[in-house]
Amino acid sequence: MTDYSMAGRTYRYFKGEPLYPFGYGLSYSRFQYLAVNLISVIGAGDDQYVYGQVMNTGTVDTDEVWGGGMRFSNLLFL
Repeated sequence: MTDYSMAGRTYRYFKGEPLYPFGYGLSYSRFQYLAVNLISVIGAGDDQYVYGQVMNTGTVDTDEVWGGGMRFSNLLFL
């Protein structure tokens, strides 16, 4: 082999559209989220805590990092 060009051989030179965006959440295993609860009264300056359990239900040992976000709707400003 005398062609040492990396074009077309690695993701760095990939010109197409990826099937999934970076960080989409693909995994080698499956997970189940159990008993997810929000513990707090939402008020200005209050901390919000979310507790739950994550169980690996797949056949491959792996880790899972889960996160969440909040969306506020129907806010009333006085």
